[in-house]
Amino acid sequence: MMEKYVALIADLKDSRELTEKARIECQEKLYTIINKLNLILNNSLFKKLVFSAGDSIQGLFYNLKDAIYCYYLIKNFLYPYEIRSGIGLGSIYNLTPNLENENDSNYMDGDAYHQADFALEISKAEDLSLIIKSDNLKNDVLLNQLFHSIAVLEKKQTKKQREINIMINILAPALFESFLQEDKYNEYRDLIKLLLQKNISSYKITSESIDNINFLDLTNKGFGLDNVFNEKRIFLKEPINPSVHLQISEILGITRESVRQTVESGLMNEIRRLEILALLNSN
Repeated sequence: MMEKYVALIADLKDSRELTEKARIECQEKLYTIINKLNLILNNSLFKKLVFSAGDSIQGLFYNLKDAIYCYYLIKNFLYPYEIRSGIGLGSIYNLTPNLENENDSNYMDGDAYHQADFALEISKAEDLSLIIKSDNLKNDVLLNQLFHSIAVLEKKQTKKQREINIMINILAPALFESFLQEDKYNEYRDLIKLLLQKNISSYKITSESIDNINFLDLTNKGFGLDNVFNEKRIFLKEPINPSVHLQISEILGITRESVRQTVESGLMNEIRRLEILALLNSN
């Protein structure tokens, strides 16, 4: 039996409608994200993330969970620009078998890529951020419905709510420790410092406030897979730890209560519960 891998293919949404200035800014931002994620997620990648054509990127992963997590990070770091993504699971083969040590997924093909292409076309046709296609139809339907529900809730958010949600997803991603090893924390912090100010326009963020982020405190308080179960609760009332509210309030120079109210009105704990559920079912 051929070993299976997971391909991620993503395109920028409406890239042709961007002004030349916006398109260049978006491409530079995406280039920064891809280069950093290749370092941060190198243990998850079978073949590194690359630009496959113009505004399209692709990468090959060992498992579905890591591919979804990579999509999750790209989506949040690229904001306010959007991507349309397809993830496919299947066999692969090398288009250039005579090249040794080739680490570029552009040289790969196979069922994983065909599944991802198929999923990407559906995501474009249905105006969705992500579609997953594998041989497990039951699980695909579950995951695709969860990500659709997340998108519906996010579209209801105001600009300020959306940007607080983006900050939460960047500073304290769902099930963080399950995916990022501690030796990559500094690389991840560098990516935050590079892009957080560019992502948030409704609030003023200074470099000093980012330097003061207690990053280890955020990543060690309730975002890992073990912590979800160690709480021994059958319902997570606040999957977004209140310590995140404090960190964001200090970065933005607003009150902790203001952040808490924005989290509540923007249904961010509801979104986080769906994200956790999706990641837990990405086996």
